[in-house]
Amino acid sequence: MEKNALLPVDRFLHTLKVVEREGAHLAYSWQRLFAEPVSGQWVKRLEQHPELAERLEAFVSRLGPAVGTPLPPLHLAPHCISIL
Repeated sequence: MEKNALLPVDRFLHTLKVVEREGAHLAYSWQRLFAEPVSGQWVKRLEQHPELAERLEAFVSRLGPAVGTPLPPLHLAPHCISIL
């Protein structure tokens, strides 16, 4: 065994710290993003409010790896707004 190799319990504790930190960031993003209910109107306003759209993109980017796969950016495409 390598001198610097981590034991399974050490890897687990490190992973737990990372998950805790990411969870805190995700909770913060969630609270800021969903301060108001999401509706068709909310989605349509994204085009006029790039800061909100950027916040949504950051949330989706953070959430994707948390659930195992990134969510496709296609869902944020402007042509999707017309179907709402």
